[in-house]
Amino acid sequence: MQFNFIAKYYTFVSRLAFGNVLEVAKTSLYHKVPLNGKVLLIGGGTGVSLAYLLKLDSGLKIDYVDASSEMIKLAKLRVPKTHVNFICTPFEAHTSKGYDVIITEFFLDLFTVAQIEEHIGSIKNKLNKEGIWIDTDFRHSNHLSRKILIKGMYLFFRVVSGVKISSLADYLSILKGNGFMLKEEKIFKSGLITSRLFVQTQSHLPSE
Repeated sequence: MQFNFIAKYYTFVSRLAFGNVLEVAKTSLYHKVPLNGKVLLIGGGTGVSLAYLLKLDSGLKIDYVDASSEMIKLAKLRVPKTHVNFICTPFEAHTSKGYDVIITEFFLDLFTVAQIEEHIGSIKNKLNKEGIWIDTDFRHSNHLSRKILIKGMYLFFRVVSGVKISSLADYLSILKGNGFMLKEEKIFKSGLITSRLFVQTQSHLPSE
C-alpha cells in the first residue's frame, strides 16, 4: 500500500464523501486521553485529528506513526513547533512500548483477518497495563447500501493506493479473544462508523 499519491487530496476526498463526520468520530473519545500521557497515534493521515488532540493537552508525548512520507509532511504543516515525534515507518516496524494510549484511525480496515490478529497482538504489547486503546473505523455491515459504499471505497483505494482487500473484517471478536474489553462506543452514520474505547481485561494481563 502506498498513500503518498492520495495524501494531498485525502482530506478533501473524505470531506466530500462524508462531510466532517470522520473528523468528529475520530475526536469523539479524545477527552478520555489522560493529561500528559504517552500516546501512539497510528493512521492519523494529514494531521487533522492530531491538531485537535494537541488543543486539548499540549503536554502529551505523542509518537505519530505513518508509512506515508507525504502524510507526515502534511501533518507537520498542521502542527508546527510541537513536540510530536513524527515517525515515517510501517506500524509493524515501530518497536517502542509503554504507551498510556494507542489511537488507531481507519487503520485496521486495510488488512486481512490474519494481519489484524498480528497487529492487535502488537498493539497489546505496546500498551501499558492500565492503558486505553481508541479505535475509529468503518464497521462491517450486512446492510446493502453500506456494503455497496464500502465496496466502492475499497475499489477506489485499490486503484490509487494499492489496497488489496475488498471487504471489512468484523474484528470485535478477535479483540475480545486477545483480552480487550469494549468500554465505550460512539456511533456515527447509523453504525457505519464507530469510535471505540478498549481496555485490557485483568485475566489477560501478564502476572508480575
